[in-house]
Amino acid sequence: MESILEFVRRRLADESGRLPSVARASGVPFGTLKKIACGDTRAPRIDTLERLAAYFRKNTSRAA
Repeated sequence: MESILEFVRRRLADESGRLPSVARASGVPFGTLKKIACGDTRAPRIDTLERLAAYFRKNTSRAA
């Protein structure tokens, strides 16, 4: 099973061209998103990961 960090990194890679929009909609700063996506932040805060996971799950539900 995929960890929350793996899920978030995969989704950030899928949305790489839309990171500014993801940042605005999720409330997570753009710089933080970039660092997580690039692997510069190896252990992001759990509240940040939870916020991003909730954003991506919500977006996935709408697209389905």
